[in-house]
Amino acid sequence: MIAIALTRKGTALRKMAKCSKDYEPVIEIFQKALTEHHNDDTLKELDDAIKAKRDLELLLESFDPKSSDEEHKKGIPSLEH
Repeated sequence: MIAIALTRKGTALRKMAKCSKDYEPVIEIFQKALTEHHNDDTLKELDDAIKAKRDLELLLESFDPKSSDEEHKKGIPSLEH
């Protein structure tokens, strides 16, 4: 019973994490749910959350604000004075 509630909470947090970019609480909740009761669906949700966190970290590592600003200026030459 507790595992079902924790899985639902983790699913809701995962949806919120897409905006907040914070997957740590999601991963912790899914791990607690799996501790209470092993469920393949919860395990898949945990794997998806870990993958999303890893993908976000890779994206943030590759982001370079300086080159982004330069490319933005190239795309909008009419705004430069």
